[in-house]
Amino acid sequence: MRRIFEAKGRPTNNPLIVHVADARQAGRIAVWNDLAGRLAVRFWPGPLYARATAPHGDRRAVTGGGPTVAVRQPAHTLARGALLAAPACRWPPPAPTAPAGCPPTTADHVLADLDGLIDAVLDGGPTTAGIESTVLDRSSATLRLLRRGRSCRRI
Repeated sequence: MRRIFEAKGRPTNNPLIVHVADARQAGRIAVWNDLAGRLAVRFWPGPLYARATAPHGDRRAVTGGGPTVAVRQPAHTLARGALLAAPACRWPPPAPTAPAGCPPTTADHVLADLDGLIDAVLDGGPTTAGIESTVLDRSSATLRLLRRGRSCRRI
């Protein structure tokens, strides 16, 4: 996981995003209540990250040492297939986007930023959903909108 932080030039206290195959998998790595489940049914798969409390105070590197974990179910069948290929993993692998700046919309963009720093890129073609995801925080009693992404105006 250290290599992800190094490749992205990201401080280790800045949490990573974990992509999940489905809401059941999300419930294994986050405190997933009824509201989070309803949001997942309505907006997943798609460009919505839900931040929730990590179970039992889990302080893995993916959380940046904090109390929360951010999860997303990607819509692309290639990404979901890769996530389903390893169902025995307690924590699905973090699958962050490329470094900040101009968000990548193709595998070539990712390689332009990260070539030589990463082992592989899943290339399912150009993104079709836009370049910013919506981010919701469900780690407290009140649901908070942290970022309204251009790709998810329904929220």
